[in-house]
Amino acid sequence: MAVDLFRPSFDEEQGNDLANNRRRLWPLIYGLEIDPSAQIIAPSLAIRKAGYGDPTRDYKQELRDALKS
Repeated sequence: MAVDLFRPSFDEEQGNDLANNRRRLWPLIYGLEIDPSAQIIAPSLAIRKAGYGDPTRDYKQELRDALKS
C-alpha cells in the first residue's frame, strides 16, 4: 500500500532513498536479500493497474466526434 514511498523525490525535496535503505537493512533484520523494484514496486503497480481496469468508453474520442458532426 506504500509503493509511492519508493518513488524518487523531486530535486527540491529532501528525499530518502527508501529502496536502498530497504536493500541494506532487510538482510540485517530478516537474513534475506531483497530487490525492492522486483519484489515490492513491480507487483504493487501491477495490482494497482489491474484495479483500474480497462476504460469502457473513450470520452475524448466521443468529444472529438461530437465536434465533427
